[in-house]
Amino acid sequence: MTKTALTVALARTLTAGTKLILLAHEGQMNALPGATAIVGPKGYHSQYGASYLDVIWTDPIKAWSQNNGGYYPESFALAEPAAGHEPVKTKPLTPQARDVLKMLQASGRITGVQAANVLKVRSLSRRIVDLKEAGHKIERKMKVDHTGQRYAEYSLAA
Repeated sequence: MTKTALTVALARTLTAGTKLILLAHEGQMNALPGATAIVGPKGYHSQYGASYLDVIWTDPIKAWSQNNGGYYPESFALAEPAAGHEPVKTKPLTPQARDVLKMLQASGRITGVQAANVLKVRSLSRRIVDLKEAGHKIERKMKVDHTGQRYAEYSLAA
């Protein structure tokens, strides 16, 4: 998979500790492409009339002779989270979203009719989006009832 270089706008939003990967370069550094690093405490900063990204190298093999310090953000890409890594919740769940999650965990599935009748939740699709934004993996299956009416059934992904 091809990684996209950081833009200045994105580099300005990075916080200390954000994981980075060095992209291919032409003789600018001793570190090898693919070397890992993190954003240092200065983050994106200006020094001597130029702007840099404070970098701390974390790869002892590919970046063994590279110094920590300011580098151009275009030389790096964001590292992806490790496989199986649980996402971090970005915002607290609403009471209705918590109820939907409890029902999903208890019964394994939920439909719009169940949400409306049992939980009094009018917009199940919005609650599902809230749960996905909070890092929960939810699958949707489209089904057809005995009258031919289509409906969505949601379940927690394994």
